[in-house]
Amino acid sequence: MIQKLKSVTLLLVALALAAAGGWIWGSAGTHQAEEALRQSGVRLHLTSARAQLLQARVQLSESNFGSARQSLAAASGDLQVLAAAFDKDGAKAAADAVRRADAKIGEAADAAGRLDQSAQAHAAEALKLLPTIP
Repeated sequence: MIQKLKSVTLLLVALALAAAGGWIWGSAGTHQAEEALRQSGVRLHLTSARAQLLQARVQLSESNFGSARQSLAAASGDLQVLAAAFDKDGAKAAADAVRRADAKIGEAADAAGRLDQSAQAHAAEALKLLPTIP
């Protein structure tokens, strides 16, 4: 009876160790995958904002102010998400640069609403303010 109890106890300890080892082994690469996913999201929003700004500049050069305002609004939405992501990561300088670019986009949208070609210059300034991410 004692031999059987020792065997069952040993089996339970081995099972617990195997489960703990599997959990540790399985969670080892999770941090790297999460970081890569976060970086991909940041790049996606930054690239999308750049594309929308460039599209708005083309639309402004064609005097298509309505479509330019829509593109500027889309870029602003991406930049707001991007600023929040930088804030969460503690990248204050990048978040501030994104907010300055978003303010320039707001000025460009206001100018486009007045059918003013200075919107082109504001959009160009916003592009220059965007941070670069390797």
